[in-house]
Amino acid sequence: MAGRGFFAAHISLHGAETRPLHQEENCPDLSFPYSHLKTLLSGWLFYLKDCLNLSVIKPELSITVKPFLNIFIMKLLTKMALLAAFIFVGINITNAQTKAEKKAAARAQIKEMVEAQNFIFNATFAVPLRGGSRALTSSYDLTIGKDTIVAFLPYFGRAYVAPNPGSTDGGIKLNTTKFSYTSTPKGTGWNIIIKPKDKNIADWRDVQTFNLSISQDGYGQLQVISSNRDAISFNGYIEARKK
Repeated sequence: MAGRGFFAAHISLHGAETRPLHQEENCPDLSFPYSHLKTLLSGWLFYLKDCLNLSVIKPELSITVKPFLNIFIMKLLTKMALLAAFIFVGINITNAQTKAEKKAAARAQIKEMVEAQNFIFNATFAVPLRGGSRALTSSYDLTIGKDTIVAFLPYFGRAYVAPNPGSTDGGIKLNTTKFSYTSTPKGTGWNIIIKPKDKNIADWRDVQTFNLSISQDGYGQLQVISSNRDAISFNGYIEARKK
């Protein structure tokens, strides 16, 4: 093997001694007993000295080899750890900015829908006046537009007027163009009150008021107050109306 700082070593089968096969003028005299490991390590250290311009004490002083390696490795690991930390922090900052931007855009869309009076409230849980809440596995909603209110919601509770004879059409169902709509800011969200004007108190399904609270993130709670039945609430979220 050629090149400054590199040398090949011959190890006798009896392990008596090692000697360099090739040695340039400026290389130290290493013709004294060494183990195979120390010989290879010495050559590697000389190579580091040439490539990295490091000042290494003569390799025959084996006591200096291990401290040098420890220092070199620790410095290398420290730099790698710092680099990894900078990359990790940079990724987290980028992700945080992206999440914040998405959240701000979603809130702006919610505000636009509410102020335009054009959205759908999707009910995911029913909360009757009597009994515990119930998860809704089917699609139920309240569609709100400038000129129309459409309700398709389930009902769980007590009715004070008997259904029409032979009627099997329960739930809260309403489709009207006659209603009042009031939206009031409430904290960071809104409180919306909808009152149908074509009421029919004789109808056991008659609805007096829809009271809808919406957060800035689009989560909502809807309370339905009827003329002849217990009130019932629904938890859910709002989204844009399907075109």
